[in-house]
Amino acid sequence: MTSPRSSIALASEWGVIVPVETVERAEAVAAIYRRYPERSKLLLPRASSFILAHWWYSVWAGGVPVAVVGLIPVRSAPWKVVGLLVVPAHRNHGLGSRLMEHIQTASVIQHHEAGLELATVSPTYFTRFGFRPSGLATKTGIQRMVWP
Repeated sequence: MTSPRSSIALASEWGVIVPVETVERAEAVAAIYRRYPERSKLLLPRASSFILAHWWYSVWAGGVPVAVVGLIPVRSAPWKVVGLLVVPAHRNHGLGSRLMEHIQTASVIQHHEAGLELATVSPTYFTRFGFRPSGLATKTGIQRMVWP
């Protein structure tokens, strides 16, 4: 299974959504998660080896990632969405929305079926993409959601 190779053009200052497929990109993405651990809307990884082992998509500006999201396989759905993060200086420009729309499309294209789940402390944000509560929540307030 390979990640989709198509790029999605964004506003000129952000370039395109690209797969994270090199060690250098994975290390840069891991560094962003370590720098902004409280900013991620989903649970996040901090190791580049974990990032390279799964499907990750990013938006870059000035040679650094400014928005990232990942997909990992799970038993309960084809994919789990992890690590959605937009660097604070680049928020409110639709980058997180574009990444979410991209992975929803990618999951359908790759598997001819849609099925995503996520765990978040910000469930309201993800309802705009059609995610709904699964009925399972943890004691720490993390809400599990599914799509479609």
